[in-house]
Amino acid sequence: MDVPTTSIMIHPNEWTDDEASKLGNANGNTHMRKPGNEIHDGQIMVRLKKKRFILIDYGYVPTQQDFEIAKAVAHVCIPKGAGTAACLEKGCDRVGVPVCLYDSEPHEPMSLYLRGGMCFTCQRTLNEKRRTQRKRKSDGLPVGEVRMKNASLTSSPGPFKFNGEAIDLHEDAVVINGAVDGTRRREAEYQYPQIGCDVMKFVNDLSHETNALVANQTGGAQPETINSLYQKAFLSVSKATFLLTQWKASYDEIHQSILSETEKPTPLPTGPAIHVPRSALHAPAIHQPSQSCFEEEEGMLEEFSPPMEMPMPPPPVDADNLKSEAQMPMPPPRVHIGNKSEVPNESKQTEQV
Repeated sequence: MDVPTTSIMIHPNEWTDDEASKLGNANGNTHMRKPGNEIHDGQIMVRLKKKRFILIDYGYVPTQQDFEIAKAVAHVCIPKGAGTAACLEKGCDRVGVPVCLYDSEPHEPMSLYLRGGMCFTCQRTLNEKRRTQRKRKSDGLPVGEVRMKNASLTSSPGPFKFNGEAIDLHEDAVVINGAVDGTRRREAEYQYPQIGCDVMKFVNDLSHETNALVANQTGGAQPETINSLYQKAFLSVSKATFLLTQWKASYDEIHQSILSETEKPTPLPTGPAIHVPRSALHAPAIHQPSQSCFEEEEGMLEEFSPPMEMPMPPPPVDADNLKSEAQMPMPPPRVHIGNKSEVPNESKQTEQV
């Protein structure tokens, strides 16, 4: 059971989850926090441009203390006639001016829901009509209507130019020409996780609007009512369809990039080339043994006694060779006279030989 609002000051913990998970990020999204009745439209959260949002309540009548709070708190706003003024739309007796329980950007211009003087339902219907008129003036493609080529339902089918090629459309073809009002294309901060939330939101709206349309088909409803319900349902299905294509494109793009990153070979580490100066090639050894190392080695060797030498036996003596060597004459000694050296009786010995 919904608890009625008792104060204009609401703790942020009561609505932060709704803003993060139920409202969505697209301009024009709404979330019904407390349902309305025959007198007012209840408490509604509305997403505006640049992620701004407002929390408005059509069923709360402000007190004198609330006016004092609104003077001190910038995020709270009480327009003239809030909670009491009737809707300006002819034939509507609901409350037309809500109180603003919270405005995320209070320095921005006041929202049309606060200054328009209409109940939420009438103001929403008027906004959709204005968007439809703008679309018709800009590109001839009305939002929320079945169309063929660039014309209305009464036009005959014919070729449709798409990406430079002529395509023959069927007589009951439905064309969504780019982003529908209230949606946006995927971007860096708006990918498939966020798009999926908005798709679910529009599908939920479509379910409620379709149920209302079917319920009124046999209840004697006026054609204007049926047409209004149809336009709402068609707009919701157009939003959901467009965002569904954006969701798929975002999902494929991100997962393809992840797959490409995993398939890339691991690059080898790169760095500057190592330059070795020529002088380093002729540099002395880093470690040179000290003189004490050699002294220690010599001392260690001296501790060991040298090996014993065994005398070698004399070679055998031949008696004949020894006798012949004894009979050979010895050469005469040289006599040094001044700088000359002579051998005495050299000529005589030569002659005797």
